[in-house]
Amino acid sequence: MIPSSSKLLFRPVTQSDLPMILAWRNSDHVRLHMPHQEWITPERHERWFQSVVQSEQHHYWLFGPLGSEAPIGLAHLKNHSPKDRCAESGLYIADPGWRQQGWGLAAYQDVLSFGFQELSLLWVYAHILQTNVVSLAFHSKLGFQTDGPLLQKMKTPEPPPQALRMVLLRAQLHQIKPQEKME
Repeated sequence: MIPSSSKLLFRPVTQSDLPMILAWRNSDHVRLHMPHQEWITPERHERWFQSVVQSEQHHYWLFGPLGSEAPIGLAHLKNHSPKDRCAESGLYIADPGWRQQGWGLAAYQDVLSFGFQELSLLWVYAHILQTNVVSLAFHSKLGFQTDGPLLQKMKTPEPPPQALRMVLLRAQLHQIKPQEKME
């Protein structure tokens, strides 16, 4: 299953994508904004890929503008729990030259819509580094929340140290403002 879009092309991650994704993930402009900032070895990256390919709980896609042959980023819904109807969401644009143009917002909207419509999720969550003010603002503008009684009742994995857990309920999806550029 793949998100659909009028602006972007999504495709599943394949074995041949691993060197590119590893270079993206280990680059300082991506890695230093992640809750887990350690350098990833090719062996560890291969183990990650095998666990993703063999699991129905993880959905990872590369995405790029329609008409472009090269992907510009990676998006995911992982730790999908059909029982709890939730998943962890995430996205990054690998090349800083593609940021601040609305591509991240468009991709995230497509991924969230896919999760809520195709996977029947009721809510999604994200773990965001507390110092990643751009991502915190991005998620807040999308309607994600960091606190409240509802969040306390939701069972999600604990965020890594120095990270916040933010939650978006399906009913809050209408709060997304597509006209804003928010990478």
